[in-house]
Amino acid sequence: MVSVALSSNNVLHSSTLTVQGRSASYGHVGHGPPLVFCHGLGANERTYKDCLVLTAALGFSVFAPSLPGFGKTPDLPVASRSLRGYSAWLGDFVQAVGIGQPIVILGQSLGGGIAMQFTHDYPRFIRHAVTINGVGGRSLKSLSLSRYGMNLWSDLLAETELLVHIRTELFNGLSRPGLMSRMALLAYAADLSAELVKIRADRTPVDVWWSRGDRIVPAPVHFATCSLLGVPGTVVDGHHSWPVTHPYQFAAQLERLGLGRLDTPVSPSAEMLGRSLTDG
Repeated sequence: MVSVALSSNNVLHSSTLTVQGRSASYGHVGHGPPLVFCHGLGANERTYKDCLVLTAALGFSVFAPSLPGFGKTPDLPVASRSLRGYSAWLGDFVQAVGIGQPIVILGQSLGGGIAMQFTHDYPRFIRHAVTINGVGGRSLKSLSLSRYGMNLWSDLLAETELLVHIRTELFNGLSRPGLMSRMALLAYAADLSAELVKIRADRTPVDVWWSRGDRIVPAPVHFATCSLLGVPGTVVDGHHSWPVTHPYQFAAQLERLGLGRLDTPVSPSAEMLGRSLTDG
């Protein structure tokens, strides 16, 4: 059982900075080794507030950007609207926010696919990576588009508490149906099988979490991700967005990795210091 509790001493602070010449919003909380969290479709940096505050209480300095197109972060240029484009944006965000050492990166849903793309693209900047109900182990095209759309809504409506957390972003998304449709299709078509094989070859520490009630990312995608990465994976209770609705369960999973509250902070190697994160 997780040994920390929500505290008024840990508050998620929202800030803005410039990434790729455009404003970007992000949340930050805590002190310790850096951890970057990539949210899922229809969310922003505040959607996961409770689990991020608990993460900070485990001994992390947590950075949670609103990905381009969400929150107060403008969309990417048309030519960059791909998983690789989001990975490049995330690399520039990490530089802009001043993180100078290897990171723990977590991503949920579409954010899991972006986190895995980033892990593939910048392996020397990764301390540990976790994909949570993430896309990319294989495409979701085994589901018809109509079934995929129905599953998105049914999983959303299954958790009343989730609607409370995402109501603002959901309203904004409904006012921008083109963005939401495009991002949903990006998740639907995501196939990172080659990238996951490379992550395994790089021996990057990685974990795969999935919830057995997920109707958006089905079990075959989870098990394909585990197989390609060569890890057993972890299955928990809950629906697709369980980190939002079950933050203590999320923190308990993270605590088991034992990555927070290090006695000796991780320092970047001379090789990494000499290489720009955006050099690829």
